[in-house]
Amino acid sequence: AEALRHRLASDPNVTVPRVFWNVTRTGVLTLERFSGARVDQVDKMRAAGIDPRNVALNLARSMLRQVFQLGLFHGDPHQGNLVVMWDGRLGFLDMGQLGQLDEGTRRAMGDLLLALVRNDATAALEGLLEVGAVGQDTDLTGLRRDLARLMTRYALLPRQHFPLGECFQRLVTLLFHQGVRVPAEFTLLGKALLVTEAICHEMDPDFDAAAAAQPTIVELEDERASPRRFLS
Repeated sequence: AEALRHRLASDPNVTVPRVFWNVTRTGVLTLERFSGARVDQVDKMRAAGIDPRNVALNLARSMLRQVFQLGLFHGDPHQGNLVVMWDGRLGFLDMGQLGQLDEGTRRAMGDLLLALVRNDATAALEGLLEVGAVGQDTDLTGLRRDLARLMTRYALLPRQHFPLGECFQRLVTLLFHQGVRVPAEFTLLGKALLVTEAICHEMDPDFDAAAAAQPTIVELEDERASPRRFLS
């Protein structure tokens, strides 16, 4: 909870409860109390003057930032673990499942996201090779072909209807059937993105996934173009 709170401190739209260490013991975790509406209580949000569309956008952008930029993400963002506070901020609760990515895996995940958005099967394969998920016995030609088929499934959809969570879930299934060693973070990430998208569409039926992902994509592209990457 403290690690995620610290990393999200610069985002004015989301927060995590403080831990009160002076009254925390083994088996007793004492956290700051958050008051507000659940993310599925859209009518309560509107009655409080909160636009659910903004909450959906903040949730999606925060989750993408947690995964692809911070390397630490809430792995179970269902309705019971999210509260819309009366000042409009989104609170993340229950950090029982956190995904943590080392720097190499985080960069590879970012490369994979860019490859999916660009419909580039070769770049996706390179991202998988970078995290060491592909073994010597893997049929790389067959894997590249299956990745291309997966991407083609979504390539003709309007950008705002690109289901990133579903795509990652199908990617994990594809890798499993190809005998590729899938890091545990892949499965947790796919589930977290799938749940996030479902909640966003519940709050905003016209939720634009492409618009939500754009800041993350721009920052990832800038990071790839930076000379610092080649020096690290």
